[in-house]
Amino acid sequence: MTDSEKLDLLLSQIQGINGHIGHIGQIEKQNADTFKELMNVEREVLKSQDAIKALNAKYDTLLLKADNSTLLLKLIDRQAEEMSELKERVTQLESKLA
Repeated sequence: MTDSEKLDLLLSQIQGINGHIGHIGQIEKQNADTFKELMNVEREVLKSQDAIKALNAKYDTLLLKADNSTLLLKLIDRQAEEMSELKERVTQLESKLA
């Protein structure tokens, strides 16, 4: 094999290596892009989790308010019954005094 052929073979091998290096660079760029996208997804997941926590807190508050409203309505009903009983007793006492 002549020196010229050896140089051509060497040049061919170097070009092949450079092609592989370029391909590795593309893979590294794809990996970096994929990593950035994963970080963006993770950030969005965290935002969603925070929003879910806030919604759960609001839901719990609304449940407590609903429970309180129910209790207040029961209390009002009981007071109305007591008021009715008191009116009846007053009427009875008035009729006794009359």
